[in-house]
Amino acid sequence: SNREIGMNMYYINPRDLKENTIHEGFIGVLPEHEGKGVASQMRKMAIEHFMQAGFNGISTRISKNNLGSLRSAEKLGFRPVEEYFDHTTQEDRYYLILKFKL
Repeated sequence: SNREIGMNMYYINPRDLKENTIHEGFIGVLPEHEGKGVASQMRKMAIEHFMQAGFNGISTRISKNNLGSLRSAEKLGFRPVEEYFDHTTQEDRYYLILKFKL
């Protein structure tokens, strides 16, 4: 069947504007499809697209306790550049960047 099983949302924040990166604001996969590589495949497609569009990389924020998302991002080359406490979500988080090999 043709139904959506995941989504990925991107936008440009002020830091991204300065660094010529784009921000992955949300990535999500339906629970029954988690752990099957869907998020990794969506990220791979986004990397290819944004590399061709001329960006220097992708930034993202991931909670430290979200091990699945952290593993997926780190496998593709995202690296933590900052750690912080998010008062809105009450979680410790990482700010990660994937720098494209230009």
